[in-house]
Amino acid sequence: MHTNVYKKPLNGKNLQLNVGFMKLGDDFPTQNPMPTMKKSAYIDVDKIFGSVSADKRQKNSGRTIMLNEAATTYRKVGEQSIFEQEYKGRYGYLHHVELVLSQPLVLDINVKISDLFAVYLLQGKSRIKLKGKSNQTYFKLYPRNAVYAYLPIGNYKLHINPGTTQIFGFYFDVGCLDGLPEKDTYFLEELRIAHKTKSPLPAISESFQAGSITTAFIQQLGRDLTKGKWDSQVYVLSQLQFLIRLSKEKIDKKKSIHRQHAISAETIMKMIENGVDAKGMEFSIESLGRDLPLSTQQLNILFKSKKGLTLTAYKKHYLIKKSYPLLIQKTSVLKICELLSFRDDRTFYRLFKWVTGMSTREYLQKIQSEGNFD
Repeated sequence: MHTNVYKKPLNGKNLQLNVGFMKLGDDFPTQNPMPTMKKSAYIDVDKIFGSVSADKRQKNSGRTIMLNEAATTYRKVGEQSIFEQEYKGRYGYLHHVELVLSQPLVLDINVKISDLFAVYLLQGKSRIKLKGKSNQTYFKLYPRNAVYAYLPIGNYKLHINPGTTQIFGFYFDVGCLDGLPEKDTYFLEELRIAHKTKSPLPAISESFQAGSITTAFIQQLGRDLTKGKWDSQVYVLSQLQFLIRLSKEKIDKKKSIHRQHAISAETIMKMIENGVDAKGMEFSIESLGRDLPLSTQQLNILFKSKKGLTLTAYKKHYLIKKSYPLLIQKTSVLKICELLSFRDDRTFYRLFKWVTGMSTREYLQKIQSEGNFD
């Protein structure tokens, strides 16, 4: 988020223009257009996937996100691949990466211009971590979450686990924030100060959810990009400002859950257990939103932040926990399904395996070997 200040003569006067501080409808001279953003961060993937050759420059319309008219490359080595897009505009730099990995990967990142970055982990099986050269962790980001970070010049390492990982990121001229009310950017204040004072230490915002609405917005942003057109630059700026506002709303919502409603995770847990005790598998998680002063989605965020499980996952774990003594007492699986309101034994077997990682037979053998069988 480096601030570039340009001065151009206008009607015999000097016009000082902070790039990014622009409202829709503002008129600027069209001659000698301003340059695009300078690239701040360089991700070294060549040593893993090899340098880009002509046949590796390809686009794929089947991707969930495509940045129209962006520089696009695809590389594959063995079972691992990387699909990468970079879009440089006058006000913002967009970056989209989709990795398919068979083993953990550490990407080297060289930041050459101290900047503010937005990182959205739109897809992944587990969290990613950004570390410094001394191995200190600057942020951990879980799937379908995002974070803003001020990163000074230096070298960093991004740790990514196996599976499919999709990351969307951007950085933009700091003047973009000047076009927004302070109430929409308060959560970035520490980062702005770090950037302004050229702090040698990174500054990280609070993480926030980046769900289906955010993903749909990024998809639309990518489809509508038109490189080299002035109105596209106005469009990119306005859309990035909207993403910042949306981020602020997510953070506000996250804070309000804890601030306005004194509902503990233990209370939610007990209500799930009571529901399962009464109705078994037929207990509806949605009923919690009717009984408590929060929506089911808000309850889910609160509960997962404390217990590490979604409401549905905890319901499933508790259901299987109730089956343990019944199995040890040699109750038939059909009878267990009846007592716990499973539709059929196949559903029970599948859920038992999902929760425990074992079949019922393997579980009983394990219990017997540990001497817990009467």
